[in-house]
Amino acid sequence: MKYLTYLFLAGLMLLVLACGVSTEDIEATVEARIASIPTPTPQIVILEVVVTATPIPEPTVAQGNVYEWDEMSVEYNNNAIVANNKYLNQTISIRGEVYRIDYRDERLFTDDFSDFGEEIPTVTLEATSTYRVLKCGLENIDEVENLSVGDTVIVNGKIGEWIGNWLTVYPCSIVN
Repeated sequence: MKYLTYLFLAGLMLLVLACGVSTEDIEATVEARIASIPTPTPQIVILEVVVTATPIPEPTVAQGNVYEWDEMSVEYNNNAIVANNKYLNQTISIRGEVYRIDYRDERLFTDDFSDFGEEIPTVTLEATSTYRVLKCGLENIDEVENLSVGDTVIVNGKIGEWIGNWLTVYPCSIVN
């Protein structure tokens, strides 16, 4: 680049001499023009990579008392009004044996009988002494993935109304 600049200047000097212009003015002009050419500046780009993983949820643990479904069913069988006053709208944990795993219409859990509802995955516990059942309406179908009829589980949820021979619990989850 310098070589080209000198050649250019030498050519200009010859021109200037021929035209009668001083070489100092030409050198100053050339240097000013060369200085005005932008010089590229190196740019450093730093990327920050953040690795995130979806956490595996910890199993739900029963808080407080864990009621036995066999005992609760006896309470409902003996006096459903007193049992309803004791448990209705309470969120509690209940242990029992899985009798059935299937779907039930959401109207069973919501008392909205205006139209057909969606199917709710349901785990049913049966009391051995009274043959009364507890219907646990799950919010997450994945909770039944490793369940089988005959397993003993703890369910946790909001106690609904006693209806004839069964108690609804919704929303409900399986506690490990």
